[in-house]
Amino acid sequence: MIEKYGEILSRLIEESDEIKDTDKEKIIKATTKYSVAKGTIDKFATYGDVNEVMEAVKPVVALKNVEIIKG
Repeated sequence: MIEKYGEILSRLIEESDEIKDTDKEKIIKATTKYSVAKGTIDKFATYGDVNEVMEAVKPVVALKNVEIIKG
């Protein structure tokens, strides 16, 4: 429900005269969430300079089944 009515609830809280400003900040915190379609990171090389694309997109990278091979 928060996702569905988040903007409305946020506006109501911000415009309320019955809630202290210091408490308003504690009720709702804005966060920014980014997502990239599956497979996009694998195609970065086709978009040009990989370093520039990584810097622009700033993806979160996770590694699975990582092994350290001592040589």
